[in-house]
Amino acid sequence: MHPRIKSFEIIENYKFDIHFQDNKKGVFDLTQFLDKGDFRKLRNPELFNKVKLVDGVLTWFNELDISPDTVYLLSSTTYSERVEKWE
Repeated sequence: MHPRIKSFEIIENYKFDIHFQDNKKGVFDLTQFLDKGDFRKLRNPELFNKVKLVDGVLTWFNELDISPDTVYLLSSTTYSERVEKWE
């Protein structure tokens, strides 16, 4: 699996609406990572909102990023999309 993110939108408190290059869609919540390493700095909304998409990867300052595999696997989707993902 090597999913890449095609586009994203910040929708609310540390949540993203994600569109992947394989046309899957989901909501990814970064909250669970905000107590780990450099991700702690993203509790600052000003820094969090500086997220960019670099080669299909959500990326912040100093090349801080999160694996698109992680985003793909942890994105919530509808039941039918989850079933399709694993078929």
